[in-house]
Amino acid sequence: LQIEHNRSTRGLQGMIFTRDDRAGEGKLSSRLGLVTDAVEAAAGFDFYAYLVAHLSKGGGCDYVIADEAQFLAPEQVDQLARVVDDLDLDVFAFGITTEIGYEVLCRRHHRRQMTAAGAHAAALSPDVESVEAAEVSERPTVRS
Repeated sequence: LQIEHNRSTRGLQGMIFTRDDRAGEGKLSSRLGLVTDAVEAAAGFDFYAYLVAHLSKGGGCDYVIADEAQFLAPEQVDQLARVVDDLDLDVFAFGITTEIGYEVLCRRHHRRQMTAAGAHAAALSPDVESVEAAEVSERPTVRS
């Protein structure tokens, strides 16, 4: 919700997707109790096809937020990567916190399997508050 707020106040338009959020179908909620509408990305949902149809109808979209990413199927993660590659949209994916350590990398370095040190990674994007956030684009992404 913080990324949505930060980007929308800059005049950017985003699409929010979630799956199985605690607030119910088609809702994105924060631990603080804030709730907003979202598109439910159930099993079989195609992110790429949905966004292409939305953009083809004249809908605007500058970035994508996908919450509860731990519930996404591998092909849905690939669809989000294709959104970045083919539609040139920033994608932020969020999931549950784990005890596994993560590095924040851009998509290009992640695909080359480079470490943060090898990629000469600097500070996090101002939009990202913790390494729970994964941005699947030329901006930071998460790699375990």
